[in-house]
Amino acid sequence: GFDATCAELFGENPEVADIAWLEWSMLQAGRARDVIPLDGAGFAAATASFGEAEWTGLRLEFQPMAAARQVRANLTAIWKADGEGMPNPVLSQEQGCLVWREGERSTFTLVSAEETRAFVAMQGGASYDEVCIQLAGEGADQTKIEDAAMRAGAMLGHWLNEGMIVSLGA
Repeated sequence: GFDATCAELFGENPEVADIAWLEWSMLQAGRARDVIPLDGAGFAAATASFGEAEWTGLRLEFQPMAAARQVRANLTAIWKADGEGMPNPVLSQEQGCLVWREGERSTFTLVSAEETRAFVAMQGGASYDEVCIQLAGEGADQTKIEDAAMRAGAMLGHWLNEGMIVSLGA
C-alpha cells in the first residue's frame, strides 16, 4: 500500500508512486520460489497437438510474484539514471510495466498499456480467447478479431521469450 500512499501524498509527481510500486514488486519477485520457465521448445511440444478448442481455452501460469501495472513514469530511464542529467520522469502516454524474476534477479520492462491489460487478465485466469476478445473490443468484426489474435500471439511470444511463463493450462 505504500505506492497508494505515495500517489496520495505526491499526486503531482506520479513517478513517486510508480517507483515505490516497482521497488516493492521487484523485491517480491526476488523472493519468489524458484521455478523453471517454459522455453520455446517446451511450448512447441506442449501445444503441438492443439486444435482450435485447446487454443481458445489456453491459460497461462506465470512466474510466482510476477506483477504488472499501468505506469506514467519512465521507469527504465529513471532506473538507469546516474544522477547527472535526470531524464523527464513522466511518459507522454501511459504504459505498462511487467516485473518478474529472471534467474537469480528481479527484472522489469515497459510495455504497451494493452499488453499490461492482457497480462493482468491472463494472470487472473482469462483464456487466450477471452484476451483476444478483450483486445478486439465489443462487437468486433472478423478482421479485428484476427488482428487481436495476432497481437495476443505476439504478447504470448514476448512473455515466453522473457521466461515469464512456467506452464500451460486449459
